[in-house]
Amino acid sequence: MSDFIVFPRIHGLKIQRMVQDENHLLIYLRAVNSQACCPECQQNSHRIHSRYTRSPSDLPCFGQKTQLILQVRRFVCINQNCKRKIFTERLTELIQPYARTTLRLSKVQRQIGLLLGGEPGKQLSRFLGMPCSADTLLRRIRASSRPDYSPVRVLGVDDWALRRGQRYGTILCDLEKRQVIDLLPDRTSDSLADWLISHPGVEIISRDRGGEYACGAAQGAPQAIQVADRWHLLKNARETLQKVIDRHQKQVRESVKLVAERESQLSSNQLHDSMQLSNSSTTPNTENISRSKKRMLYEQVCELHQSGMSIRKIASQLRVGRRTVRRYLRADAFPERAKRSGTSCLDPYQDELKPMWDAGVTRATVLWKRLKEQGFQGSYSVVSRKITLWRKRLQTPGDCQRMLNNLRAVQLPSSRHLSWLLWKPVDKLKRNEKKLVKELLKAPKILQATQLIHEFQAFIQQKNSTGWDDWLERACSEDAPIEIQRFGKNLKQDGQAVKAAMESEWSNGQVEGQVNRLKMVKRQMYGRASFDLLRARFLNNA
Repeated sequence: MSDFIVFPRIHGLKIQRMVQDENHLLIYLRAVNSQACCPECQQNSHRIHSRYTRSPSDLPCFGQKTQLILQVRRFVCINQNCKRKIFTERLTELIQPYARTTLRLSKVQRQIGLLLGGEPGKQLSRFLGMPCSADTLLRRIRASSRPDYSPVRVLGVDDWALRRGQRYGTILCDLEKRQVIDLLPDRTSDSLADWLISHPGVEIISRDRGGEYACGAAQGAPQAIQVADRWHLLKNARETLQKVIDRHQKQVRESVKLVAERESQLSSNQLHDSMQLSNSSTTPNTENISRSKKRMLYEQVCELHQSGMSIRKIASQLRVGRRTVRRYLRADAFPERAKRSGTSCLDPYQDELKPMWDAGVTRATVLWKRLKEQGFQGSYSVVSRKITLWRKRLQTPGDCQRMLNNLRAVQLPSSRHLSWLLWKPVDKLKRNEKKLVKELLKAPKILQATQLIHEFQAFIQQKNSTGWDDWLERACSEDAPIEIQRFGKNLKQDGQAVKAAMESEWSNGQVEGQVNRLKMVKRQMYGRASFDLLRARFLNNA
């Protein structure tokens, strides 16, 4: 019964005894079959020649290293025509010939190596009670057989960096089964063509816009339909729009400057209104500026609500809470902040504090200590807040205006940022961004380029190629911006694949996800793994 519990799938073995010491567990075994099969002529023999002992390692038991003391027999081959006269009985369910570990231990070590790699797997194996070196784990990975795959009908092709900027490889995926098929050591057309020739049956090839992959696909599978990756097409379109903005920097600077001046004028007018409504007889303080900002927010909420926008979208666009939006919409006018009521513990000492302030004593610490000598029981923070308020009221109107202008200053956005503003739908832009886009579109070339790019974006997103030929003709015409002409001519060279991207359901999105997982495995190996080891580990984990 104990034999079956320890070795449930192995027949012909008998446990003689078990010995446990401080370091490991020893299990003594012997073979009990009456005959064995010759590995050369496959004939059974019952003639025992001699016996010898093997000491393979096995799976740990209760965290302790386990070692088998296995007594095996040599047999004499009874077939006189056989080249082998003496052979050792094979225990193929337990251990391979010449191996020093059992099959089940080797399988566990292989799985640890596939999941963790060499050094991390070595540390885990030591913790689990089956210590081995990192080289052993790597040998287990390299010795593992590659999984078999059925013929591929829809193939995804993309590149990945084995050493960024220096060496690149190619990843191949079955898009229907969403699994990796193979890794190629480079990204040349010859490698892809050779792989396609050795794996016939590919009907659709989804690829990025690289010329090498287009050439390799045409050579290796001329019957296959090539589909350009939609993400790369949209990326190229957005970059083309950015190049148009780079060429028209003069119009961009004028538009940004004009929007900034309008915003500054609006802030100045609102600051003037807040100064008139303020109770202060001298200059606007920080409370006036804060009130001015809230009034601007109130006006924006009312304007967006009148345009039909929901409360949720208003709160998201203005980055305020929905409760604030509802409170503003319920009010028939700008809700003024209620003034504080009640008295302060500093009020009885105003007659002592004000003369000292007028005499030039402006440090809150000194004033607080002098008031303490006169019987003041309040904390230092009460005096500090009062002195801070008096100090801010001494600021000149020019200082306050300069501070407000610094808050409202608008820097020149980058071409990349502006291209994204022109790329997005208008209803997803903020109020200031809409004003800037409106000014930018007053430039004829930027307006024409934006319209053409939006039409191309609709082709890709809606997967509809109706009107594609007309768009391509307008994009390649001499009236279009130079960058749009180059983009159109580039698309025309790869016209069939681009048009297939607008009509086909396949794209390289899941391939990009597999590339991301491949990068993670490569970085777990500290980027020093050879291609064959990385390929074996990645494909077996896939």
